[in-house]
Amino acid sequence: MKGEPCRNAQVGAHVLDRRRFLKGSATAIILAGFAPWLVGSTSSPGGSLPTKAAFQALVGQWFHVAGSTPVSVQLVAVVAGPASLEADQFTLVFSAPGGSLAEGTFAVTPPEGDAFDLFLQPDDGDGTGARVFASFNLLQPSPVMPSCT
Repeated sequence: MKGEPCRNAQVGAHVLDRRRFLKGSATAIILAGFAPWLVGSTSSPGGSLPTKAAFQALVGQWFHVAGSTPVSVQLVAVVAGPASLEADQFTLVFSAPGGSLAEGTFAVTPPEGDAFDLFLQPDDGDGTGARVFASFNLLQPSPVMPSCT
């Protein structure tokens, strides 16, 4: 009903609902046909992508996003996706105070290290674009099974 908070609402925390995660993952997979380095790879033409653990260590840090109007964004959370042996799935949640970004691929520079390309999606919920998301679905190498010859 109008005026009531949605069932998943939490104050001060980000809840990654299934629709948002699947939308981000599906978009990244579709784009993989045009730019294979966006999905399933830990490197991009701009540099090597950090792992989930590396991003978790950067929560609270500021990143520079290049573009027609450069903006700084703060990494506020790393949200784990569904557990899987085949893929490491997670979403980065950035705060973009005073700036807004359109959906697209941007060169993102962490506080230390080389820039890398990320597909960023603004939060369409309140229309301010104050939060930006980057979803990852990094394929894990298959374990090598010994052959029985």
